[in-house]
Amino acid sequence: MTLPVNYLYFLSLANGGEPMLDCTFNYTTAFGEFVEDADQVAEFFSLTTAPEGSGGIWDNTRLLLNALEPVGKAENVVCIARNSDFDSLYLNMNTDPPSVCILYHDFKETIPKIADSFEEFVATLHYRR
Repeated sequence: MTLPVNYLYFLSLANGGEPMLDCTFNYTTAFGEFVEDADQVAEFFSLTTAPEGSGGIWDNTRLLLNALEPVGKAENVVCIARNSDFDSLYLNMNTDPPSVCILYHDFKETIPKIADSFEEFVATLHYRR
């Protein structure tokens, strides 16, 4: 699996960590409803070669795959971040370009697509006033 170039560039600038500001994003639901300040990014995961349990991208991807297995969507995903409720934001590598989705652990049957690409996702990030 090859990570998107713009995501790799993002990792080269800031390899994980917590945003300093209240970093929120908007998205449009599958029903066309625009949701402003829908959620926030509490932490971006780092790319690491540390052993299992380090909390990086691959550890969180493993956890995400286990969560997606029961709903039949556990293929070609990379967990990139989480919100304050520990819901997973991930790259869906099954689309071209890879889209960004969120798995709300209480609502696994409905998985909102947040953005059509990582670039679009980053463009929606803003400080909630």
